[in-house]
Amino acid sequence: MKPALVALLALLLLAGCRLPGAIPQDGRLPETPAAGPAAPFPHVRLPEDEGPHDRLTEWWYYTGHLDTAEGSEFGFELVVFQILRGRLPPFYLAHFAISDFGRGEFHYQERSESRPDLLPLLTEAARRAQPGFQLSLGDWSIAGREGTDQLRASMPGYAIDLTLVATKPPALHQGSGLIRYGQAGYSYYYSRTRLAVSGTLIDQGVARPVRGEAWMDHQWGDFIALLGGGWDWFSLQLDDGSEYMVYEIRDQTTGQPYDRFATRIDPDGTTHDLPVDGFSLEVTARWQSPKSGAIYPAGWVVRAPSEGLQLQLAPRLADQELVTTSGVTYWEGAIAVTGERAGRPVRGRGYAELTGYAPAGGS
Repeated sequence: MKPALVALLALLLLAGCRLPGAIPQDGRLPETPAAGPAAPFPHVRLPEDEGPHDRLTEWWYYTGHLDTAEGSEFGFELVVFQILRGRLPPFYLAHFAISDFGRGEFHYQERSESRPDLLPLLTEAARRAQPGFQLSLGDWSIAGREGTDQLRASMPGYAIDLTLVATKPPALHQGSGLIRYGQAGYSYYYSRTRLAVSGTLIDQGVARPVRGEAWMDHQWGDFIALLGGGWDWFSLQLDDGSEYMVYEIRDQTTGQPYDRFATRIDPDGTTHDLPVDGFSLEVTARWQSPKSGAIYPAGWVVRAPSEGLQLQLAPRLADQELVTTSGVTYWEGAIAVTGERAGRPVRGRGYAELTGYAPAGGS
């Protein structure tokens, strides 16, 4: 890619893409009306909408937990972002991270690439003709169709080659898969909340068979950024077979949430959206990054009285922060879950994404 194009794309990313941590620290968008979206917005359609869209911003986001036969545990993140701006060719960013709990270490790498050859895939006709997706940056790749996905990625010391199979239907958030996205407008959003994982983890040169569970988010739309604020997002997989997604978008000035979502997915796959006033998220601890200086939440209590739900969330490792060369700084890491639901004790595993905490100039 030509240096001038690289510089232009970097400016576009820092000035507007809703990527983790890529939120400018100054300025705001005007408030959007409180009314719901206009009728012409179509609902999410699957499998047609699994593939890439001709929209400003899109991503396929995987997080999960891997277990070896010897009892070692690892967390992983693999995400591909697609960015479209005007007449520029599609631009892709990817992040790959491993949380090595046995060693108490967190490792990550990033890649970026312009892919004009993928333009023909971004049409509705292409998605109807060949549902699913297959995206690659070098030897990193994600591919999926109707709940069966393949992930491959590597970095010094670690590599994954994983097959993921959905054990539940996709969860369309807010019923149709279309959510109000704060000051940025609206976004399409669905999740596969319980993916059975099998495959191989290369751990310091040793190939280890692994099994586990993962979560996938697919989100897209004509949104640019949530200027100045940030968001806290959680995926929670409980041992009673249920899952919760909790999402809070924060205001720049007050630091308080101005859009909030929570979804419960039952063991049979039935999806329920919790009312805005039906749940709360309390921060119980904080951690300061030695790299970026950001002060992140580092412990939480989630309460939903109508669910009989009270969950304590704690990071498996304190430092699971990504400080990337594209200017994106965020915390994305594995968390442990304990608590009570409907009068019974529950445990689980999850992931948290925390953005907008890096100081001005540090993100």
